[in-house]
Amino acid sequence: MDCFHPNAFDTDCLSEPAKRILRTLILLGLQRGTGGILTVSIETLSAATGLDQLEGTVPSIKALLVECAKALALLRPDEDGDEDVPEACCPVFLAVRLIDDQVFFELDLPVYSLSMHELDDLLPMRPLN
Repeated sequence: MDCFHPNAFDTDCLSEPAKRILRTLILLGLQRGTGGILTVSIETLSAATGLDQLEGTVPSIKALLVECAKALALLRPDEDGDEDVPEACCPVFLAVRLIDDQVFFELDLPVYSLSMHELDDLLPMRPLN
């Protein structure tokens, strides 16, 4: 799958708070720039996403992470690749878990090929209602 590059996210089934968490977790993964399992505390995640106290509780975060796990990255073949390769999709996360007050997550490899600018274009941060 490393010959593919994300060109869209399928997030139609996600609420706006779930999209904020999705974007924040992708951003953290891109900033850390490594594969493997990454962690972030609920407190840090809530602050970074701008969620209120009710949405930042463990049950709420758990429900939002379940929503986030449904998101797909729509992929196109890299320009260098074979032109006969069809477009594809992959889950954004290989794994996402909430244990105590820590979120453990692993992004799928093609997601790491995004630049910060592309992330802003593909998954902009919208105001919460």
